[in-house]
Amino acid sequence: MRIAVIHEAPRVTEHSKEILMHIKNAGHEALYIRISSLNVDISTGEIRVSSRKGKVYLDGAFPRGLGSYVSAELFSKRISTFRALEYQGVRLVNNSYAIEKSKDKLVSLMLLSRAGVPVPETVVTEDPIEVMRIVERRGEVVIKPIMGSLGLGSVKVSDPDIGYRIAKTLLCQRLLGCPPSPLCKLLWPQPRQSQQTPRQPARP
Repeated sequence: MRIAVIHEAPRVTEHSKEILMHIKNAGHEALYIRISSLNVDISTGEIRVSSRKGKVYLDGAFPRGLGSYVSAELFSKRISTFRALEYQGVRLVNNSYAIEKSKDKLVSLMLLSRAGVPVPETVVTEDPIEVMRIVERRGEVVIKPIMGSLGLGSVKVSDPDIGYRIAKTLLCQRLLGCPPSPLCKLLWPQPRQSQQTPRQPARP
């Protein structure tokens, strides 16, 4: 079987190396493919994924990364590329719909909330004035971009003016057509609970 790790990193990451090693050890052909090198060709009744070398033939793939900072257009194209691979019969781990939901933190939070899973109190807004007011009311919040992973771009803020400036910067980036996402996600940390295990009484 031909199984690929699909990542945008120009160099193979350590996690990707580990996956590729397991693929080879299982007796399969292992490939490392950058997502930006893949094209989607569409004609009547046919959808195929190709590269400069022609049609991409795979039996399975592990999507690992879409890139550190991608615009909405690139995000859509790369998710659609994974979907096109699925249309070709390529088995993805995880599938394109799961990847799309996990990358969109607003959708993720709403799904978790509806399922009754505890989530941090969160406000999503495009209004820098609202960000400033929320910081004034809450005292300390964490400002995060909607799209992203690994906590990149997260800032803890307790000064309303700084909160306003951060939100304004994100808004200006949207007007200039630059990533990251223009939407601010604000959440406030919950008090830490003790993780110590209660001591059991000594046996007589």
